[in-house]
Amino acid sequence: MKITWEADDIKPGTVVGKSERVERWLIGYDPWAAAPNWALISLEDGMIAHSGLTKTELADKLNLSGYVPAVLFPL
Repeated sequence: MKITWEADDIKPGTVVGKSERVERWLIGYDPWAAAPNWALISLEDGMIAHSGLTKTELADKLNLSGYVPAVLFPL
């Protein structure tokens, strides 16, 4: 399945990843930072990655990484 992320798809609290990997990422934001303030937060260890991005930039990162919403993974 191919998912193409767009800026409107970036919603805080969405968990993303790859079905073949254990690590999952949470789409988050920094409410105290000036825009752009979107980031990916590791649910494994809390590491903040790709912070300070616009929604479009974060969508591009998700597309390049091949991440999909975790709700699409088989149970």
